[in-house]
Amino acid sequence: MDLNAKTILNHKVVAIVNLIWAIFHIWIAIEIEEDYGFLAIVIVFVLIFIGTYRISENIARHVFLVIGLLYLFPLVVGVIPTLTSSDSSMFDIVGSLIWLVVIAWTLMAGTAQWTGLGKSESEVSE
Repeated sequence: MDLNAKTILNHKVVAIVNLIWAIFHIWIAIEIEEDYGFLAIVIVFVLIFIGTYRISENIARHVFLVIGLLYLFPLVVGVIPTLTSSDSSMFDIVGSLIWLVVIAWTLMAGTAQWTGLGKSESEVSE
């Protein structure tokens, strides 16, 4: 399998990665947070990512852009404070690093049609 930018930023690949991350957060909502409000939000995100897998690429990219911007909230509230804290557990640090990858990946996929990421030289020149 050729892991180039076009493959990595494919809307179905990004939808699956976000779906896996959201499904993991179902477990977090039930076992750790024990908060049904958070669980409801996560289930909505799961349904959105299932939808982005099935819809057209252009619409999925707009959804990823909106989701990527929504991801800035956990970035500021949870990820950055966890990474800058000296008393965070290794589990929290690994989770925060995964969040950084997912946020960056989703934003890059959401802006790919405007930035030209994942397009070949011939596609960019057209």
